[in-house]
Amino acid sequence: MNALNPSEAKLYLHQLRLVFLIELLTRQYRADMPRSAPTPCRHPACALVLDKPGYCEQHRPKVHRDYGRARRAFDTELGFYQSARWREVRAAFLREHPLCVACKATDRVVAAKVADHIRPLKDGGERFDWVNLQGLCVSCHNRKTARETAGRR
Repeated sequence: MNALNPSEAKLYLHQLRLVFLIELLTRQYRADMPRSAPTPCRHPACALVLDKPGYCEQHRPKVHRDYGRARRAFDTELGFYQSARWREVRAAFLREHPLCVACKATDRVVAAKVADHIRPLKDGGERFDWVNLQGLCVSCHNRKTARETAGRR
């Protein structure tokens, strides 16, 4: 006979609930446990121990900054944008054209922060010719640059 009497069935259900709770608590305990062993910061001579591999808060910004510099080292235009002549041309252009042309086209008044090359330098645009420049706000410039970069791929 496989049927349980009511008291046995009640005891069996109680045991199942306990097993379920123990399983649930065990899973929760495992989730709270670290996934890997503590490791030292990857920066030389830093002995700070971290919960996960990488750099400590003190060294992470330095590594991130250096990584960005290394990535930009191949960009030939970077030196151009840091030149004294470009900075003078940019400042003069933005004084004469203080509003974002893209925002102005949609009847919004936003200050231009970037002197953007209408025809990009990588596509043969003139570097210092004001005819090839337009004033853009940062968000419009980022949008335009993203479109141009996507078009190159």
